[in-house]
Amino acid sequence: KAYRHPDGALGLFRPEANAARFNASADRLAMPHLPPERFIASIAGLLEVDGEWYPAVAGGSRQNPSIE
Repeated sequence: KAYRHPDGALGLFRPEANAARFNASADRLAMPHLPPERFIASIAGLLEVDGEWYPAVAGGSRQNPSIE
């Protein structure tokens, strides 16, 4: 989950927990884990590139990464 700060900057909500959930999904699919720091860096990078498209709604907006 990401959200906008009052100044318009984007923040990540509990990125370590989201990385753990992502890896739990990888376990169920018998796929290798993505190191948490790499998961967090990739989400932060995505928000850097496409952050202007991110909605400014109260409470943030949920984006669910998928494993393919």
